[in-house]
Amino acid sequence: MKATLIPFYEDSTKMSVHSVYDCVFLIDVYRATSTMVVLANRGAKKIKVVSSLENAFSMREQEHGTMLCGERDSVKPETFDYGNDTCQLSQIDFSKKNCVITTSNGTRALSAYSNSSESFYACSVLNIDACLNHIKECEYQNILILCAGNWGKFSLEDYLCASLLINGFKDLLDDKNDEIKLAVELGEFYTNNPDTLKTTLEQTDHAEKLKSQNKFDDVLFIIEHINSYNCVPRLEY
Repeated sequence: MKATLIPFYEDSTKMSVHSVYDCVFLIDVYRATSTMVVLANRGAKKIKVVSSLENAFSMREQEHGTMLCGERDSVKPETFDYGNDTCQLSQIDFSKKNCVITTSNGTRALSAYSNSSESFYACSVLNIDACLNHIKECEYQNILILCAGNWGKFSLEDYLCASLLINGFKDLLDDKNDEIKLAVELGEFYTNNPDTLKTTLEQTDHAEKLKSQNKFDDVLFIIEHINSYNCVPRLEY
C-alpha cells in the first residue's frame, strides 16, 4: 500500500493534482469532517459537498427538502438551515435527509482534489478506528490523506488526526518516506498518550480561534468523543 499525505491545502496546489488514488480521506477536524461524521451518525441519507454558497443554494432549489449546513469564517450563511456546529448537529435527527455542506476550508480542499479519485471519505478524530477498519476491509493500495488546514495554513489538529490514521495502518505500507515516518512516530506517541492528545487538541491555534468566536463547545465535544463514532461518511461532490 502507498499513502500520500497533504499536510494542508493551498490554492496554489489546485493545478498540480495529477495522481489518481483509490480513495481520498479528507480531514478537517475543526469542524467540517467532524460535522460530516455527526450528520452520517444522525441518519443523513446523503452528504453532498460543494465549494460555494451559490452551488449550495442551487442544490436546494433542484431537490426539495435538501438541508444546507455550513459556515463562512465560522458563521452560518444567511438562509442556511444549520451552521457547522458539531455539538448542536449531534442532537438533530437527519434521518433520510440529503445534506449539502460547504465550509471555509474542508470543502474547498476537496473541490481542489475532486478529480483525483472516485471515492471520498470524511475522517476526524471522532472516527479514526472506523476509517482504519474501512481501509483494511477494502484493501486500498493507493490512498491520499488530505488535511484541509485553516485558510491556507497548517492546522495541528488536522495533522495529528492524519498521523493517528497513518500509524494505524503503518504495517500495510510498502514504503515509508520521511514524511510518512514522521507521521507514524507522531501518531504512535499520541496513541500511547491519550491525555496529552486531548490537551494538545484543546490548545491549537484553531481551537483558540473558535474559543474567541464562542464556538469552543464544539472543540470540547470533539475531544470528548474521540473514536466514539463507527461511521465512515462517503462524500459526494
